[in-house]
Amino acid sequence: MKTLLIVIFLLCSILVFAQLDLNLGPDWNFTGVGARAVGMGGAFIGVADDATAISWNPAGLTQLDRPEASFVVRGLAELYEVDFDYGIETYEDEHGILNFLSGVYPFEFSGKQFVAALGVQRQLDLYSYYHEEFLYEDIGESTEYLYETFSEGGASTITLGLANRLASIFSLGVAANLWVGEAYLETKDIVDEVYSDYYYYWDYYDRSDWTFSGVNFVCGAMLDFNYSSNPFPLKIGIVVKTPFDLNIDEEFLLEEYTDDNGDIYESEPIESSDSYTLGIPLMMGLGTSFRLGDNFTLAVDMESRKFGETTLKEDYADLIGLDLEEEDELIIIENQDLNQLRFGGEYLFTEIWDFAVIPLRIGAQTYPTLFMDNNDKQVIGAAFSFGTGLITDQFSLDISFKNTEFEIEYEDYDDDGFIYKKTMNTLTLSCIYYF
Repeated sequence: MKTLLIVIFLLCSILVFAQLDLNLGPDWNFTGVGARAVGMGGAFIGVADDATAISWNPAGLTQLDRPEASFVVRGLAELYEVDFDYGIETYEDEHGILNFLSGVYPFEFSGKQFVAALGVQRQLDLYSYYHEEFLYEDIGESTEYLYETFSEGGASTITLGLANRLASIFSLGVAANLWVGEAYLETKDIVDEVYSDYYYYWDYYDRSDWTFSGVNFVCGAMLDFNYSSNPFPLKIGIVVKTPFDLNIDEEFLLEEYTDDNGDIYESEPIESSDSYTLGIPLMMGLGTSFRLGDNFTLAVDMESRKFGETTLKEDYADLIGLDLEEEDELIIIENQDLNQLRFGGEYLFTEIWDFAVIPLRIGAQTYPTLFMDNNDKQVIGAAFSFGTGLITDQFSLDISFKNTEFEIEYEDYDDDGFIYKKTMNTLTLSCIYYF
């Protein structure tokens, strides 16, 4: 009985961590990339004046007058905390990815100036890792348990964009996103129990391999009053991303082995194939930037992702094998819009070195989630960021740090519950080369 209570206690802690993180899934706040933009709190729709513009607002590409190439890498450290009645359990994880690659090429056609861009961006990062094991030993008995889940990969876009300045202050840009990518999720579960007169061993393994496909389009516009007859340092950007179905083809494998005190059960590997879709909604963003003097820029973005008009909750539960009718499922994800505000500023120090400009950036943003709290209100976190870099005539190097936090208070039907808090620290490094 003592051993059983210990096993039940530890299993509850393990399942809360593993299931909550899995149910949340990836970050559904689709945005652009780049250390400069992140340092400015992600307020970049109304700025979009470098090689990452295709990921924010393709109309901003018209501000580029020479070829550019860029890459962005990102490191993410996550801290999970669950505050139970009996104490706080914590878990940490970190990983890094190549987040973005792009090339930009201005050209002339029929006497008009165009800018073309090609980019590759990781849109949904499905990396996750959870590992828990324990060993309990007493006189004449022992219990060993191992639980591990690991997922890697994700959905990326190959984006082709084109922009043109249709009038002195008005630019229009369009882009097509081809969604590609692969990911896998595997789970290992081992129980090894030894008693004086009984032995039990169970070894379970399953793996899902996913392949992603889909197409959507992005339309952006930019009003730049710096080019008006009476120049004014204000830019306004608008971006619309079309809704689409993200198709997922799955190959599933399950293997199981049991030794129940000498009674061996080993099933043949179970293999199956299936297809799923995730409804990705209409997304709309509005941004503005204002330059104070020659060196200081302020920017504000508002962006809405219409997940309230989708069946993402049901689609995602189907994908990861969750039963929405089970009362004990920790399902907090809901179909609701993700409306986000982003603020940022950038100041350029031009007199420190003759050969380079040193930027200082700071920003903040709301972090809406698909979670609901006990009062049926949407859980909205917050993020703060800062960054700097080195800008020369030939290249720019940028680095930023962002801290994001949100927490959910969960309570079940027996008035038992916990507070789940997630902290994400993101380090982003970008390089842009000017040809």
